[in-house]
Formats: sequence, structure tokens, C-alpha cells
Amino acid sequence: MEKKENNQALPEGGDKNTATPPAGSPDKTKEQEKIAAYSPSSSKFPKEYRNIIRQIGDYCAHKVQVALKQYLRFNIEVFWRGMDSLVFADFIGHLPSSSCIHILQNQEFQHHSLLVQNLPTISSLVERVLGARIIEKPVIVEFTSVDNAIIARITNMILEEVQKSFHSIGPIIWRIHRQESNPMLASVLPDKENVVTLTFEIKGQLPSGLIQLCIATQDIVSYFEKYRKNQSVTMQSKPINSRFLQHLHKIPATISVQLGILELSLNDLNSLRVGDIVRLDRTLDSPVLVYVEDVEKYTAKLGRVGEFWACMIENGTGEKL
Repeated sequence: MEKKENNQALPEGGDKNTATPPAGSPDKTKEQEKIAAYSPSSSKFPKEYRNIIRQIGDYCAHKVQVALKQYLRFNIEVFWRGMDSLVFADFIGHLPSSSCIHILQNQEFQHHSLLVQNLPTISSLVERVLGARIIEKPVIVEFTSVDNAIIARITNMILEEVQKSFHSIGPIIWRIHRQESNPMLASVLPDKENVVTLTFEIKGQLPSGLIQLCIATQDIVSYFEKYRKNQSVTMQSKPINSRFLQHLHKIPATISVQLGILELSLNDLNSLRVGDIVRLDRTLDSPVLVYVEDVEKYTAKLGRVGEFWACMIENGTGEKL
């Protein structure tokens, strides 16, 4: 957009840099537009890359959840909350005054990245590892060397799963450079640097909180461009390459089986008690419906495999996944 000339007098205290250049001076507006830094928003960020990040995020959330469950041995859920695109000053300025911030280095990237976890959640995870009961609102104190060692281990577990998720595109390895609690001490990027944030939410038997991975936009776009060229695949004609398709096939899906349907009045429903028998609309030898992620996909025959109930797929009723 070209700057319109403004012949009005500057208000008192106004910025002289915004004044209209004197007549005869070269108009640098178009030249500046050509060399201006790429400034995306969540809607302007390249759609093909945004779709890839979303798929990576969904897969990564599941893998992080499994890893943390195995390590902590208690119920924990991790959800993909989405990506955002903003300038670094906005990201760092909206962090709580006390956060668990790991500054990361990556040989693929020119800039540092940040992995941020909120303090109540990470404190609860540390207490769990040390054998304490999970409490609603943990008292946040200064971390000891033992606490920091546990936090580093949990952070490395999260990073490992994030790296595995990105490996479907190309190799990527982050190393922890240092840890900070004050966001102002983690200002490792220029304020106006464009960044992309990947956000996950932790829930379960602990205070819910967020995990945020902050990456310089220039780095993540260059990363995607580099491996797109290496694979000789254009994102416009083929947004998901074969390696990434293999990655998608590993994403878990929930399958459920509908044995039958029963309609009850609200009065009958409220009067149900343990031991009551309700009759469904299907006989034992009738086909059952199989749903994939709550979408009807197959009909099947009910049976047994050893001591488990099972079903044998007979026909497809929906579109191919």
C-alpha cells in the first residue's frame, strides 16, 4: 500500500519521521516494501505450511501424552491448541511474570527458539516425580538443582517427541541452551521478529497449563522450503508429500462399535437401576455399525477372539479415509 501524502501540520509531540518528504526527494515507499520483513498473521501464514503444522501438532500432542504418562504413571492428557503468528515482543510480553522458559538452539535455524511451560503445571509434575501427591495449587518456590534436573528431563522428553513429529519433513534437533524464569531474560530475538507459536494444553490430575514452542518465522519457513526443494515436491501441486503421508498414517484414530439403539422416555431413563435389562433394536446375529472418529464407516459381525469381544468387518458404508 502506497503512503498517501499528508499536508496537515504535525500535532504537538508528533513524530517527525512520519512527515511527508519534501518535494523532489526520492519516494522510497515501493523500495521499502520490497525489502520489508515478511510479516504474517495466522491467516496470512502460508496455508500449505499451516496445514502441515496442524497435522504435526495433532500427532505430537498424542506422542507427548503417551511419553508423560509412561514417565509419571498417572492420568494426564495433552491436546493440540493450535498455532499463532505474531511478533516476538507480543509473545514474550504476554507471558506470566514467572514462567519456566527453556531457550533452545538448533543447527537448522539462525535464531534461538523457546519452549515455555507455566509454573504451576511444571511444579506439579516435579512433585509427582518426587513422590508427592498432586495438589490443586502447588506452592511455587525457587527450584533446587534436583528440581531443575527433573524439569530438564521432562523438557527433553517433550522436545524428543516434537522432533520425531517434524522428522516426517526433515531432520531437526533442538538443544537446551539455558533455562530462565523471567520472560525479560529470555528476550533472545528482536522485538519485531516474526515468530510462530505451537501451543499444547496439559490437563488431568494436575493444574491445567500450556506448553508453547516459539520459533522464528524465518527459520520455520526456511526449514520447510529447504526440504521441499530437497524432495523436489512443490507444495502448490502436492501439499502432502509421500514421507509426510507415511507420518499421517501413524496418527491414532478412535474406533467405536454401535451394538444397537434404544429409545426410552425420560421417566424410564431416570428409573433405570443397576441390574435392569434393556432390549436393543438388533438381534445377536444382526450386523453392527463401526464408527471411525464418530463417523459411520463399516458394518461388521459381532463375535469373540479368546476372552475378548470382537467384530469382523463386512462392508464399508462411508468414504475412504
